[in-house]
Amino acid sequence: MSINNGSCDNLYALELLSPDVCEADYAALQLEARIHTLKITSQHTYKTYMVFDFYKRNFVYISDSSLFLFQNTAGGGMNEGIAFYEKRIVDTEKAFLYRLYRSAVHFIQRVPPEERSNYALSYNVNVLDSQNRKILLNNKISSLATTPTGQLWLVFCTVSLALPQKSRIAIIQNSTTEQAWEYNDDSDTWRKFTISELSECERLTLHLARQGYSVSEIAERLCRSVDAIKKYRKDLFTKLKVSNITEAVALAVDMRLV
Repeated sequence: MSINNGSCDNLYALELLSPDVCEADYAALQLEARIHTLKITSQHTYKTYMVFDFYKRNFVYISDSSLFLFQNTAGGGMNEGIAFYEKRIVDTEKAFLYRLYRSAVHFIQRVPPEERSNYALSYNVNVLDSQNRKILLNNKISSLATTPTGQLWLVFCTVSLALPQKSRIAIIQNSTTEQAWEYNDDSDTWRKFTISELSECERLTLHLARQGYSVSEIAERLCRSVDAIKKYRKDLFTKLKVSNITEAVALAVDMRLV
């Protein structure tokens, strides 16, 4: 099974992605008010905001952002539906994304319905821009509305530029705990890990590294020795299970640790 040619029929066939709702449920949901709030907040960020409806099988909102639209209009993207997104994904990553989506849905199916809204999926993917250039984007998906039985109905997705790192990285995080799971594409499994609480000095080191400061510049600003900053970085790598500061910053931002 694949998602080539804009087809997600096999993915939609999964039970959790076939919500049992009717038009009357939309009135109770007050969707227009939620979309209005998103429109206002989207004006204060470079990220693209999207809302996808698994009942209607289409986007119900895409913010007017050049990052995701690639010189197209938000209305055009909504008219094309999921195909608008799929046809811009690099071909070599489409099969990976289908496996990831399928595995993530099966993961959520094992979560009690009343807790599913606490989980978010974040992943990086290469797409092609309007000039056929490859760029790495980060997609973060969380539940916006579920049915009374816990089925996914509306999902909220943010799209932003990803920091340089491997493209096939995906993490599910529980927003109410320090628990997270990293996806292993080779074994189609999720590795559980705990996000350790960072010390104040470690957080400040990440903040400054994110702004582009060198080790010596961070040491000067924090009034610490260079060796101390190196120790903070080493401890960060261990706690976040990464190998360099770029990956540490990317993961910390994604996990809302900084």
